[in-house]
Amino acid sequence: MKRVLIVYHYFAEYRLPVLQQLSKAEGIQVTLAADLNSRIGIKTVDPETFLTESDVDTIKFKRLTNVWIGGRKSPLLWQQGLLKLLARDHFDTVIFLGSIYYLTTWIGALYCRRKCIRVLFWTHGFRGKDNPLLS
Repeated sequence: MKRVLIVYHYFAEYRLPVLQQLSKAEGIQVTLAADLNSRIGIKTVDPETFLTESDVDTIKFKRLTNVWIGGRKSPLLWQQGLLKLLARDHFDTVIFLGSIYYLTTWIGALYCRRKCIRVLFWTHGFRGKDNPLLS
């Protein structure tokens, strides 16, 4: 069974269908790592609510603590507990939220690459005006 870690700053409630589908995936054990609270008032997923008894073998939740360097309005994020989780548990693949402002993402990605752990980034793609050359 492949072990996959998905690291997010928080899991918004609108992502619940994605998480529920992940819990049904065969051949992988998913660990979700995030803070339980959003700093901007977006309702977050409560792992106690969406995880059922049957999900225990396929999906787990590890709580991280978000520390916004420079205050709550700063984009710089340190996710307390992430590096310890990466060092303690074995994962075949780690999926990070692809934000340049999340400092532990970059340290964690470098750590994973050195340990030959596959690293993926969950992103929204390009931001800004479309370039006709890229279309």
